[in-house]
Amino acid sequence: MKFIVRLKKLESMISVLLGVMFIAMVLIAYWGNFQYAYELTFLSNALTGLFLLTTTVLKRKGKEIPQILYLDFTVLLFMVFLICIAFISEFTFTGAIFFLHVINPLVLMVYFFLYNDMNKISKVSSVLTIIIMPLAYLVFAVIYGRITDNYIYFFLNYKEKGIAYSVIFVCIVAVGLIAIGYGIFFFNRYLHRKTGKLELDT
Repeated sequence: MKFIVRLKKLESMISVLLGVMFIAMVLIAYWGNFQYAYELTFLSNALTGLFLLTTTVLKRKGKEIPQILYLDFTVLLFMVFLICIAFISEFTFTGAIFFLHVINPLVLMVYFFLYNDMNKISKVSSVLTIIIMPLAYLVFAVIYGRITDNYIYFFLNYKEKGIAYSVIFVCIVAVGLIAIGYGIFFFNRYLHRKTGKLELDT
């Protein structure tokens, strides 16, 4: 418990380190291949790194950061992790690419549970905001596919798979993400209630 308390005091430093690490891994992984910067892996990791750095600065200035945003980014990166697991037999995930798909999402998950308390959120419906960034990327991917004929992910290629297939696949993914988001949300609440009681007892 004392170790966790000490870690919590280092939040600003850890946020900066993670932000720098996320952006550095993106640059290393895509160096010389920035033509693929449209990929969710690139955008999600880069945006998360920028988010951590920006919010650290804002917190130092006394600004309040909505806790739900941390859940949004955690679920976004966790989606990248799930994509890695789903296609692990088809691609080689090594070096910086391994960081982007596995290490970064898991590290952010730990960060989320350590520094963010979902008990501060009164409206449970706020969890639905986790779908905003994936939905925004979906719209981007469809428009990008229409223009370039590269739909990035096979299930978005409605010309080849059919509109019904693409819609059903997207709906299944959306429902799955919402379920995961609520699972993480309530588990976070449970852990912080438990650790809060332990801190009071010590």
